Amino acid sequence: MGTQWDDAVIGNWSFAGGLNNLALGQSTAVFGFNSAAYGDFSFNAGTSAVTDGSSSAAFGVGTRSKYWSGMVVGHYNDSTAGATTCCSDPLNRVFQIGNGTNNATRSNAMTVLANGKVGIGTTTPTELLDIKGAIKVADATQTPAEGTIRFNPANKDFEGSMAHNGKA
Repeated sequence: MGTQWDDAVIGNWSFAGGLNNLALGQSTAVFGFNSAAYGDFSFNAGTSAVTDGSSSAAFGVGTRSKYWSGMVVGHYNDSTAGATTCCSDPLNRVFQIGNGTNNATRSNAMTVLANGKVGIGTTTPTELLDIKGAIKVADATQTPAEGTIRFNPANKDFEGSMAHNGKA
């Protein structure tokens, strides 16, 4: 790494722009500062961003995309080991929003897995929407339709409609 062209930090058909960047995967592109693209066909931009997974992308500060076809935005996302860096897997994290504060305290605000499950406050959602923590349901002016809930500020209560044996 230096201020001049260096073949040792560039993979085949790859590009690194900025300062102290590595584009070692095939057909990768890196922009920013102190970032690295190891996965083939990956792209990243930011500060200390890393792409390990093939066809992955990382944007932000300290972000790391380790999964095949995964994308990370934000800062210091959770980068614990997961499914696979090279191939499709339903447990791959295809989208992550990092909200960690530094390399030692990595976390995600949101994680989307390849199987369609979304985690808010969790990186391992087990349902289509898996929320770790409290949620707020705001008031609505219309009576809830089947399968919905609302907060009614007039009586300070939750209202909902759920069909049971064909009856609402």
